[in-house]
Amino acid sequence: LGLSADFVRQHQARDTSVDAFRQAAIDRFAEAGQASAGNIGGPTASVTQDARDRFRQGARLGFMKRCGINGGERNEFTGLTLSELARQSLSIANADIPADRRAMVGMAFTQAGAHGTSDFSNLLADVANKSVLMGWEEAEETFERWTRAGTASDFKPAKRVGLGLHPQLPIKREGAEYEYGTIDDRGETVTLATYGKILRITREAVINDDLSVFTTLPVRAGRAARATVGDLAYAVLTSNPNMADGTALFHADHGNLSASAGAPSVTTLSAARTAMRTQKEKTGGKSLNIRPAFLLVPAALETAATQLMNSTVDPQANKGHATNPVAGMAEVVVDGRLDDASATDWYMTADPQAHDTVEITYLDGQSQPFIEQMDQFKTDGVDLKVRIDAAATPLDWRTMYKNG
Repeated sequence: LGLSADFVRQHQARDTSVDAFRQAAIDRFAEAGQASAGNIGGPTASVTQDARDRFRQGARLGFMKRCGINGGERNEFTGLTLSELARQSLSIANADIPADRRAMVGMAFTQAGAHGTSDFSNLLADVANKSVLMGWEEAEETFERWTRAGTASDFKPAKRVGLGLHPQLPIKREGAEYEYGTIDDRGETVTLATYGKILRITREAVINDDLSVFTTLPVRAGRAARATVGDLAYAVLTSNPNMADGTALFHADHGNLSASAGAPSVTTLSAARTAMRTQKEKTGGKSLNIRPAFLLVPAALETAATQLMNSTVDPQANKGHATNPVAGMAEVVVDGRLDDASATDWYMTADPQAHDTVEITYLDGQSQPFIEQMDQFKTDGVDLKVRIDAAATPLDWRTMYKNG
């Protein structure tokens, strides 16, 4: 194919496999043909896919497999160390490779060419990104069960206007016009905030073949992002913020706060259910009949709450055959954040898909961490910024109840 002796020696030094060398040789031959296009007698071979594109795809999948990330595949890149991947990225870009390994890895971070960011940096950032998302998905969080996701287009305060629960339709008399529905003048304000941190992939980590930079640390960052949203959701309950009417979310004036604290029991749970069912759209109106769907308890009350929700007889009655009228009334959700605020307070909420409860708002609906990449020339590495833009807002006090 008219290849130089230097080209052959480079691949001998890297112990390139026969198949990989054959493909590299064809690619070099094709590049020579493209450079001399139009010359009489010049090479005319062509390939359908650029060698650099093949390297990006193959190296990404092979490295994902090595890191244990779903979607990876075993290929010729799977067994390569990070330093060897750096050398391959320079070789495929036809760069002069330094003999010193430290200089070679540093050059791999900065060898961008016409593509803007080096193939090696993109490879590392892409795999770390997938680890962040894997950590987000694997995080054991409970807030999504009793909250509803929402979206906002910017960071300006936005109103969530109450549409009214309208327990019934008004009668339409013969020949009369239909009545227009009205929109509540009550509305809660949603304001997004940004949460994030930076992960740095250094030259030293590459030389040391430290896979934790692409597995353990990004996974933890993904879990931390989801935990941050969980913190926001449960803070709505424990901080008891003021609503648009100037009254705290849980307050006697809202009819959603117990007169006295009491552990979950047939008596206290029945009182909570009655309070929610008899909430009204307005003073003097009809009861809204809101059914509790979730019982939120601290870990200290998990056993008692689970027994009450799953036992056909009252586990707290003196007589063992007393019927349990609150069995199956709601799904038990346990979260240790509630213990941090109080080991005795517990809450009930309605179905968030049927009623306004707590909204978790994301910027442009992006309900997963967003990762940005920036090469660091001074430190021979790449920084990954992991951030999420979110807010948690209570939308209606009538759909929630607190005992505490």
